Amino acid sequence: MARTDLDAIVAEYAEKYDPLIQVEEAARIAHVPPATIHAWSSAGYMDRFKVRSGRRVLFYRDAFVRFVLGDGVDKKTHL
Repeated sequence: MARTDLDAIVAEYAEKYDPLIQVEEAARIAHVPPATIHAWSSAGYMDRFKVRSGRRVLFYRDAFVRFVLGDGVDKKTHL
Protein backbone atom coordinates (compact mmCIF):
# COMPACT_ATOMS: atom_id res chain seq x y z
CA MET A 1 0.00 0.00 0.00
CA ALA A 2 1.34 3.42 -0.94
CA ARG A 3 2.37 5.70 1.92
CA THR A 4 -0.14 8.42 0.94
CA ASP A 5 -2.98 5.90 0.83
CA LEU A 6 -2.04 4.63 4.27
CA ASP A 7 -1.85 8.21 5.60
CA ALA A 8 -5.36 8.88 4.30
CA ILE A 9 -6.73 5.74 5.96
CA VAL A 10 -5.01 6.63 9.25
CA ALA A 11 -6.65 10.07 9.05
CA GLU A 12 -10.08 8.45 8.54
CA TYR A 13 -9.67 6.34 11.69
CA ALA A 14 -8.53 9.45 13.58
CA GLU A 15 -11.99 10.91 12.98
CA LYS A 16 -13.72 7.81 14.36
CA TYR A 17 -11.58 6.70 17.31
CA ASP A 18 -9.72 8.23 20.25
CA PRO A 19 -5.89 8.24 20.11
CA LEU A 20 -5.81 5.23 22.46
CA ILE A 21 -8.03 2.34 21.45
CA GLN A 22 -9.25 -0.66 23.41
CA VAL A 23 -9.01 -4.30 22.35
CA GLU A 24 -12.58 -4.35 21.04
CA GLU A 25 -11.97 -1.27 18.89
CA ALA A 26 -8.72 -2.73 17.59
CA ALA A 27 -10.59 -5.91 16.65
CA ARG A 28 -13.16 -3.89 14.68
CA ILE A 29 -10.42 -2.01 12.84
CA ALA A 30 -8.53 -5.21 12.00
CA HIS A 31 -11.70 -7.22 11.20
CA VAL A 32 -10.67 -10.00 13.57
CA PRO A 33 -12.10 -11.33 16.86
CA PRO A 34 -10.87 -9.72 20.12
CA ALA A 35 -9.15 -13.03 20.94
CA THR A 36 -6.87 -12.46 17.95
CA ILE A 37 -5.86 -9.05 19.25
CA HIS A 38 -5.04 -10.64 22.62
CA ALA A 39 -3.03 -13.37 20.86
CA TRP A 40 -1.07 -10.85 18.75
CA SER A 41 -0.44 -8.79 21.88
CA SER A 42 0.72 -11.81 23.89
CA ALA A 43 3.00 -12.87 21.04
CA GLY A 44 4.72 -9.49 21.20
CA TYR A 45 3.63 -8.26 17.76
CA MET A 46 2.28 -5.00 19.18
CA ASP A 47 4.66 -4.20 22.05
CA ARG A 48 5.95 -1.01 20.43
CA PHE A 49 2.52 0.67 20.55
CA LYS A 50 0.82 -1.08 23.48
CA VAL A 51 0.22 0.57 26.85
CA ARG A 52 -1.30 -0.79 30.04
CA SER A 53 -3.88 1.06 32.06
CA GLY A 54 -4.43 -1.06 35.13
CA ARG A 55 -5.66 -4.40 33.82
CA ARG A 56 -6.67 -2.94 30.45
CA VAL A 57 -4.48 -3.02 27.38
CA LEU A 58 -4.68 -0.02 25.05
CA PHE A 59 -3.05 0.65 21.72
CA TYR A 60 -1.96 3.84 20.01
CA ARG A 61 -4.54 4.12 17.23
CA ASP A 62 -2.36 5.44 14.41
CA ALA A 63 0.43 2.94 15.01
CA PHE A 64 -2.09 0.10 15.24
CA VAL A 65 -3.75 1.07 11.94
CA ARG A 66 -0.34 1.26 10.24
CA PHE A 67 0.57 -2.12 11.74
CA VAL A 68 -2.61 -3.82 10.52
CA LEU A 69 -2.70 -2.26 7.06
CA GLY A 70 1.00 -1.88 6.46
CA ASP A 71 3.59 -4.14 8.05
CA GLY A 72 1.32 -6.24 10.27
CA VAL A 73 1.02 -9.94 10.87
CA ASP A 74 -0.49 -12.27 8.33
CA LYS A 75 -4.27 -12.40 8.81
CA LYS A 76 -4.02 -16.20 8.71
CA THR A 77 -2.62 -16.04 12.24
CA HIS A 78 -5.96 -14.95 13.72
CA LEU A 79 -7.93 -17.29 15.93
